Formats: sequence, structure tokens, C-alpha cells
Amino acid sequence: MGFFDIFLDTIKNGYPATRAFPRQEPCEKTTASRLRSIPEVLIEAEPVKTGKKLTIITDGAEGNLEAIIERFCSAFDDIVEIVNLQKIRIAGGCLGCLHCGPKNICRYGDTDEVVQTYLDKVHPADIIVIAAKITGRWHSSLMKAFIDRGFFHTHQPFLGGKQVAILFDGNIAANPALREGITGYVEWQGGNLNGIVTTRDSDSAVIALARRVILSLEKNYQRPATFLGVAGLNLFRDEIYMQLSIVFSADYRYYRKNGIYNTMPHKQPFQLLKFRFIGIIAAIPPIRRWIVKNMKDLMLMPYRDVLKNETARNRAASLD
Repeated sequence: MGFFDIFLDTIKNGYPATRAFPRQEPCEKTTASRLRSIPEVLIEAEPVKTGKKLTIITDGAEGNLEAIIERFCSAFDDIVEIVNLQKIRIAGGCLGCLHCGPKNICRYGDTDEVVQTYLDKVHPADIIVIAAKITGRWHSSLMKAFIDRGFFHTHQPFLGGKQVAILFDGNIAANPALREGITGYVEWQGGNLNGIVTTRDSDSAVIALARRVILSLEKNYQRPATFLGVAGLNLFRDEIYMQLSIVFSADYRYYRKNGIYNTMPHKQPFQLLKFRFIGIIAAIPPIRRWIVKNMKDLMLMPYRDVLKNETARNRAASLD
């Protein structure tokens, strides 16, 4: 009944419905970020004490982004923890080294604060709000670096049971790929995406989003995943069941423990036996250390001949 309760609450309080594909403004205005004044009755809401942990991850709480964050938080009578990515140490982006594959241990270790931020701020939270600036055609490089570094979870959903809201400073109407990307990310991570509002929406739309989050918490509502979330998890499930289990052994253990493999329409026992045998060999500590150390070279191995031939061709062309 969660959806119907939210539906009735929206009608009762006259909350505006945020369009998934709002009217697109001319291209020359798509990079402008401003709080737009919309002629409508401003809807207020008494702050609600949920008793839950609310964490906001932002790439910079100032200007319009600060205003929309404050407006969202005004609906809660709880302590809100704001994690400003500008104020934590981020040594760099994800290296793609797959060092995290066997045991979910990031190669960066404790050289910065990213992993600890996920463990201390994101994991315990009941509500996660991502507040970011739209820069060009995507969210900022700082927010992307933080999201990418979350790959130390590999392919294990870590937003399960959490209510999620997205606040953007910019024009989401001109960025359908960004909407689809962030929606797919939240869904396959197991989070319940309550909506996306921007600094171009009204204050009432921000309050309406906060109210949806509160009701979803009260009703323990989890919206069914769309194709983005279902297909993402199924693709990872199928690949990790077979050859990727050699590299992502932590994923394989997690999927087996949580019954994710029970939904597979095919088992292919002989293929599975082959990869399990290779996995046993790869799990021998000296061999595992060698694989992790040489992971980049191993990933490039299938393409070495192509790269070698292309390099030779370019060199010959430059001499001509």
C-alpha cells in the first residue's frame, strides 16, 4: 500500500508532481543554475522527526545547491549529516585495478578518506541524498570520483533498504542520459529512488520529494525496479556465476549467500565446474597475489596483438 499512501498524500496536500521529462529550455540556458520563481502557492510542511539517520553527499554546499539542500532538510526534525566531498581527502579516482575483487579491499587503503566515508556515513544511513552540480552533461568530476571509488563494493548492492533522493543544481531536462544513469545506479544498488528535483523546480517540489521519502520510510516502501535495475543485477549475476568469479570471488560468495543465483534460468554445470576449478587454483595465496599485482597486464592481454599491430602501422605511416 506504500505507493497508494504516497499518491493520496500528494493529492491531499496539493504537492506538485515533478515531471520525469520536463520542458526543455533553449540550449544556451542549459548551463545556467538558478532558483526559479514559479507563480504558485508555496507549500509548507511541519518538520517530521523520523528517528532515522539522514546523510547528504554533496560536491559543494554553497549557492543554489546549498539553498535546495536547506529546503529539503527543513522537512525533517532530525540531525542531518552533510558530507561535503570538497572537505574529505580523495587521493584519486578508481584505478580499475580490480584489487578489490577477492576481498573488497581498495588499493588506496587508508591513504585517503573515501572508503571510511562509505563505511561510516553511507552504510549506516537510512536516507541517502545525493546533491550535486550538473557540469556540462554530467554531474561534477568530484562526485563522479566518489561514486566510482565506491567500486570497492564491486558488484554487491550496498543501498538495500535505503531511501534515496537526488538534488541537482542544473537542468536535468537537457540531460536525459544523466537521469537514466543515476536512476540505474540507485536501482541496481538496491535503493528506493524517491525522485529527482533540481534548482529549476519549485520549493514545493523539494518539500514534496522530502515528504515522499518520509512516507516511504514509514511504510517501508520499495518501488519495483525498472529494466535498468533488473537487467543490471541479472547481467552481473550471470557473469559472476561463470568466468568473472575468478576475479570477483567476493561477489560470488555474496551472491550465493543471498540467494541471487536462485533466480538463474540456466546453470551450465560443466562450464561452472571448469571455472570453479580455475577459481580454486587462483585462490592459492601466491597465485592470487600475482594475479592482483599483474591485473592490468592480464586485462590487456587479449588486445596486445591488436595494439602491437596498430602501433607498428602508425609508426610506418609516420615514416612515410
